[in-house]
Amino acid sequence: MRNFAISSSTCCPSRTSLLSGMFVHNHNITANVPPYGGYEKFMDLRIDQTENWLPVQLQDAGYSVFMVGKFLNGFEVGPGADCPWGFDVLDALVEPYVYTYWGPAFSQNCGPAYKFDESYYSTDVIRDKAIKYIRDSSLKDKPFYLQLNPVAPHGSCWSEDGDDQKQCSDPKPHTRHQTWFSDATIPMSANWLRPLEPSIARYLTRSDSRMDAERLHERHRQRLRSLAAVDEMLRDVVLELASQGMLDSTYIIFSSDNGFHMGQHNAGAGKVFPWEEDIRVPFFVRGPGLPRGVVSDYQTTMVDVPATIMQLAGINIPSSWDGYPIPFNKLMPNAYVPMLGAKANYNLTIRKAPPGAVYLRESMPIEMWITKPGASYNNMNFRSVRVCTSFLNFGTPLQYRQAMIGASASGTQRGSTIGLGNLLRGFAPRSIAGDTLGVDLAAVAAAGGGDGVMGTCYKYTLWCWGAKELYDLSLDPAEINNRMGDPRAARLVARLDAMLAILAYCRGDKCKEQYSTLIGAVGLTEFSQIMDPQYDEQFKILPQFQFARCSATNLQDDLTWYVGGW
Repeated sequence: MRNFAISSSTCCPSRTSLLSGMFVHNHNITANVPPYGGYEKFMDLRIDQTENWLPVQLQDAGYSVFMVGKFLNGFEVGPGADCPWGFDVLDALVEPYVYTYWGPAFSQNCGPAYKFDESYYSTDVIRDKAIKYIRDSSLKDKPFYLQLNPVAPHGSCWSEDGDDQKQCSDPKPHTRHQTWFSDATIPMSANWLRPLEPSIARYLTRSDSRMDAERLHERHRQRLRSLAAVDEMLRDVVLELASQGMLDSTYIIFSSDNGFHMGQHNAGAGKVFPWEEDIRVPFFVRGPGLPRGVVSDYQTTMVDVPATIMQLAGINIPSSWDGYPIPFNKLMPNAYVPMLGAKANYNLTIRKAPPGAVYLRESMPIEMWITKPGASYNNMNFRSVRVCTSFLNFGTPLQYRQAMIGASASGTQRGSTIGLGNLLRGFAPRSIAGDTLGVDLAAVAAAGGGDGVMGTCYKYTLWCWGAKELYDLSLDPAEINNRMGDPRAARLVARLDAMLAILAYCRGDKCKEQYSTLIGAVGLTEFSQIMDPQYDEQFKILPQFQFARCSATNLQDDLTWYVGGW
């Protein structure tokens, strides 16, 4: 699935969403470090580790639950440590060695930390631990959940003696990979080293992280080299599952907690912004019932992952969770997508998912409390809404189709990978829907990929100092052409602004009732429905969504509520 987008593009908020099933505005881990985030705030908040905690839900359903590697920033242990619930084994990296590639330190179930010597490579240690827990699970009459969290390709970080502030540099690849990718360079997208528009750039000067082109390319190579060991870890885990006779009854999900820009928009290297480079991450899933080699542009996000895991495990999803299962049966109608009996042994009993209405995610919030003390962009918070729809606002279907093939004047910008026929609501074989762009949509339909209806994704962002941005990601995948000044944008922005207010506060099932909430009509499920001109006057009278101030604290402190308290 190549349209997976993170709602908060930094690790602690995103990881907490994966484990809690909640958007950041509901679990309130808004940063990586205290007082707004990290393990210290996680324990202070006492997030409900029963209903709102994936490990407990799985454990209560009869699963063994293992986590190996990075947990949350600032994870430390000691006498009397209060350990998170729901883990049979929490084998976590501990500070100050979380981002130390050579000589990592771990704690098992919050017990005393134990450090490996400098000859041990962190990713390889995580791999070896994973294989051990898979072998242990093969001897038990119960299913298991194993989450592996290598630190690669994060930068290597360490603390000097007596210094609380960490020093960071490029990732450290294993010696067996240190000469790999010697010719690799950053893909030349249209926004690479291209300055932001002045209204945005004046607030987001990135002088503290700016790098020249060759320095960026070298960091890119180091990131690729560090990921080579992750590739090998994944290979070895798959081989171990196969050797234990467990592969055919196991789902494997691969993703990341955030993206990373590398010179795009003339920034240096980093994350936290609403740019596609920061929020779009890989997402692959394989397992029983899922056909091989299919691709979808269906939009999904991190809170949907725990909901999907719960559905595949045959466990009821708590109503307080903000995510919805990925609708495999809807996207891949010819697929046999089972749910797994939670009490079965590792050769899990497979049964059909029950029939019923399927929710298709069209929209998601992107939200950020930027907390990086000393940075020029500290507290430059934003809220965005990202909606993927068949409603084409800025051109004809032919123009959107041509955009998938198009290139920039320099010939370096390939067409968009969003909007390939009805992949927003379906799938196509990899031979059709892969990196080969500009295919004949009739051929997509003939191959079973749908009726060739065009689609796009819009992203609307409000910054806390008042600036606004609107991008059409099919026509403008590099986010260069801010559409806020386009007279055709007014009706679209009115809807997106109102949706932003809903998604900034929504909780649980209310997150999927936004269209009906806005219009006051039951049964509205698609964005194209609320774009009907009959609703124009209704949207004109709604107050605009706005920030009260730029703040590093929680949502309720820095946003102005709508009249009526949505």
